[in-house]
Amino acid sequence: MDYAQATLPHNSTGFAPIQLEIGYLPYISFNWERTEGPRTVREKLSYKEAQHYAKRLEEAWKVAHTNLKKAQESIKQ
Repeated sequence: MDYAQATLPHNSTGFAPIQLEIGYLPYISFNWERTEGPRTVREKLSYKEAQHYAKRLEEAWKVAHTNLKKAQESIKQ
């Protein structure tokens, strides 16, 4: 149940908690065939891609923080 709750987006942030923690939504179905992601050693994350990933995650945290602030202001009113 905890995992199911962690993969559902919350109204206050607009993101699923696990998405903010790891940066993406994990697979939740039983179809384990990968449609994206590295398939060979050469396709693994490069330094530039890692920086891009970290920046996207930071931006998601900022959006979630802004959404939480808005939700808190709404509750105060």
